[in-house]
Amino acid sequence: MTYLRFFALCCLIFSQAPLTAQDSTKASASVLAQAGDTLADLNALNRGILEFQVDLGDSTWYQMSNQGHVILAQDVVEGDRLPHLEIKTKTADNEFYENRIRVLTQQGTLTIHVSSDKIEMATGLRANGKIGVVIAVVFVLFLTLIGLLLYQQQSLRKWEKTQTKT
Repeated sequence: MTYLRFFALCCLIFSQAPLTAQDSTKASASVLAQAGDTLADLNALNRGILEFQVDLGDSTWYQMSNQGHVILAQDVVEGDRLPHLEIKTKTADNEFYENRIRVLTQQGTLTIHVSSDKIEMATGLRANGKIGVVIAVVFVLFLTLIGLLLYQQQSLRKWEKTQTKT
């Protein structure tokens, strides 16, 4: 019975007209996302964007809107390899974020990975009023090093004078 099914399947496959190269590319190239589709809304993700910095390089895949949306610039079909995108944003509460967007196409699906990491700076020290203390300590250390170098230079000159007299 299984041989009969196999024979019927082979007859069915061979009786169909062969696909041309043009037909096979149309069949395999299904559009996963269209130009103009929004990949990520960084304005909502980062709670209000004041400024953003993005380096698109020579990539023609992405566009950035003034509202903080990352938009596809062209259609994405199965098998396309889209470059990763890194965007630095400054939010309404004066925090800085680094956003990474990765778009993967595999097995007829479009997968979008968006990660947003807060860039840690001295905002905590600034908010607590301790940044002034840190700057003062660094300044005192710097002045101490300069004073030490000047003292060594003077003592070296005195020693050289005593050596030249003898």
